[in-house]
Amino acid sequence: MRADPANKVIYLLNGLTDGTPFIDFWVYQNGGWQRIIADNTPACGTPFAAFDTDRSQLVSVCNDGTTEEWDGAAWKTFPDLKTKPPYRQFAEMVYDPSLKKTVLYGGWDGSNYLNTTWLWDGTSWTEQKNNRAPARTLQAMWFDPILKKTVIYGGLGRPTPSDRLERYNDMWSLGTNGWTEIKP
Repeated sequence: MRADPANKVIYLLNGLTDGTPFIDFWVYQNGGWQRIIADNTPACGTPFAAFDTDRSQLVSVCNDGTTEEWDGAAWKTFPDLKTKPPYRQFAEMVYDPSLKKTVLYGGWDGSNYLNTTWLWDGTSWTEQKNNRAPARTLQAMWFDPILKKTVIYGGLGRPTPSDRLERYNDMWSLGTNGWTEIKP
């Protein structure tokens, strides 16, 4: 689920229940849900999504990095991307208006916890390789309007692949040079 604050709607894209994936798309507005039938609706059961408020686009990324955008009327696909995030599950994605980019962070690739950060500008993905936060999944992630930065909190992961699984209670903020730990 992701909100479009300008149009005062909430989008719900796909999902999973009892191991059964849903491939459907809904909008909540004026107190009710309405299904949207659209060509090229992303066909992945558990996509990551963020709403780009500067470009008015719902950005959707499937586990395999397939990227699509909804402009309120139609889905646009990006089949010829030279670079895209590799396979992952349980990551988080948010739009960062300070960076003017959608941020995809962390996850699990089936074997390892990930500490990679990918930035989407509406046409291409780039990996932010500087100053990585520890590898994790299931973290909370949001854009903080006071800090004017994307923030992550908590999650599960391992500092290195040989370490024991940890439940994190740390916070990090993303700037132009990567992640910086926040110590309140």
